[in-house]
Amino acid sequence: MTLPNSLRKKSPVCTRSPAKVVNLTISPHIRDIVYHTAIKFGGIEEWEFMWQRYQNCIDPTEKSRILSALAGTKEPWLLNRILEYSLDESKIRTQDMLHAISGVGSHIYGRLLTWNFIRKNFDKIVKKVGKDAMEISYLISIASRGLNTEFQLQEVEAFIAEHKETLAPLRATKKALEYIRGCINWMKNHGKEVEEWLQSQVDSLSSRLEDL
Repeated sequence: MTLPNSLRKKSPVCTRSPAKVVNLTISPHIRDIVYHTAIKFGGIEEWEFMWQRYQNCIDPTEKSRILSALAGTKEPWLLNRILEYSLDESKIRTQDMLHAISGVGSHIYGRLLTWNFIRKNFDKIVKKVGKDAMEISYLISIASRGLNTEFQLQEVEAFIAEHKETLAPLRATKKALEYIRGCINWMKNHGKEVEEWLQSQVDSLSSRLEDL
């Protein structure tokens, strides 16, 4: 696996190819970080290796752990693959579908991908999970994660109007709109200030590095 030198020194497993790692036993209490590190800093080889592990695994806890790690990739096309796989029960179990979608949506690289995926496939997703209020509410919380512009607010409002029979009665729908409006207001009130502060820190660091 291709990892930064600092990680290689700390984790001998990470310096070996996936084929050589397969027979190594990783302690359960560090598997999450090992899996996530391999996917985050690895490439397609590591991702495909873990995907095969997921497919062949029969332990629900381990499958969940692997699926979470797979969603940690920085590659948009692999994140899209997880989203598409989530609708295919032969690849990802229906009971893991929302977990897969949420995993992609929890990462900055996958937030907009997830929102667009949910909009496009909402009816298919609802058909699989049913109209259980808790499941749909969770889906709405996933979809609205990280949205913070007026344009995105308009998209969400149009989406709710399109599916008003399912979404309008839910408290989660109102909370999602409140969350997005709150983010928009925060960006208006503090975004510029934070941006200038971050830029000043970058300039200060650059100046100190030049003096070395």
